[in-house]
Amino acid sequence: MDAFDLTVEAAVEAGQVDTVLELLRSGGDLDRRFGDDGMTALMLSAGFGQHRLVSALIKAGAKVESRCHADRMTALMYAVGNGHAKAVEALLRGGARCNAKGSKDGMTALMFASTGDSAAVVQLLAVHGADLDTRCDSAGMTALMYAAIHGSEEVVSQLGYLGADLDVVDPEYGRTALMWAVIADNAAAAERLVQLGSDPDATDARGHSVEGAARSEEMKAGLRRAQSIHMWLARRAEAL
Repeated sequence: MDAFDLTVEAAVEAGQVDTVLELLRSGGDLDRRFGDDGMTALMLSAGFGQHRLVSALIKAGAKVESRCHADRMTALMYAVGNGHAKAVEALLRGGARCNAKGSKDGMTALMFASTGDSAAVVQLLAVHGADLDTRCDSAGMTALMYAAIHGSEEVVSQLGYLGADLDVVDPEYGRTALMWAVIADNAAAAERLVQLGSDPDATDARGHSVEGAARSEEMKAGLRRAQSIHMWLARRAEAL
């Protein structure tokens, strides 16, 4: 980066709204690209979580759907990936498309959100029309599968409550989100999926079972415990 670019980036990181706008206007381009990745000031602002600057840039005319050169990601994806709920909300209000795909894997904003721990961001995206069961382009994984592997129990719960398909399988291995949680040794996510109603008796394309994929007796015990809770809740619901 040259001196001008470094000055702008520092002002963006600090959230200096007036300074950033003045610098960009002096350069004649609100959507100027910075660095080898080709990120705009809006993308940088989103990634840093500077929601007031995000709103100001959109109001000034910055392009919401511009993509960086490196991985074709949008400002919304950067905000989501870093768990910045206020920046996400500002971008969605500004017209960001939550079902657009980016990165080399063709992931949506909801998929990026599902790898983290912000259920609030997941909720925001869902309210603005995010498709819960869209698959990524590379491996056919859904947001719930990403949450099962990388995310938190809270995010898994949120996706389940919102209506994500619990037992859809990926096209390559035929695994449900529960199976991916077990393979990833994400015990909290696995137990929550069973409690939500994911099928603990599912098998993948090679005939491997959920319990068979468990690496430890602790995981197996957790799955059995979660299944007992799910069955108890189901019986209670029937009795009401």
